[in-house]
Amino acid sequence: MTRDITARLVLGGRVSGQTGFYPGVAEEAALALQAEVPLFPVGAFGGCGRLVIDAMRGRMPTEFSLEYQLEHTSGYEELLVSAGRHGSHPDFESLQSTFASARWPELRNGLRAHENERLAITDDIDEIIALFLRGLRSLS
Repeated sequence: MTRDITARLVLGGRVSGQTGFYPGVAEEAALALQAEVPLFPVGAFGGCGRLVIDAMRGRMPTEFSLEYQLEHTSGYEELLVSAGRHGSHPDFESLQSTFASARWPELRNGLRAHENERLAITDDIDEIIALFLRGLRSLS
């Protein structure tokens, strides 16, 4: 899916209780960064969107750790055992490294640093849309 999109808007999202290794919004954001797909993180609504911004700012959330997921995600231990049989395992260090290397707020999303900072804190839907469209327009 990541290679078929123009940009990824990150907003809210659960931080545990997912069916995969990582919270879905965090995984999608990391995949977008790795594929150099423009990422537009919104933080004012909390959830995983806020944690992605915190991680890009160098403040790694405890929610992005194996220990947290084991404690807060039902069936996570069983997932690890099952995935381990196939040679797969979560790599939270890699997830954290991906966010740390994003160089917040200098994202490659067409917005200036102060606009990304604004996107991180505004809960005004019209402003979020305007910033998202401004970034997309700058990229084209």
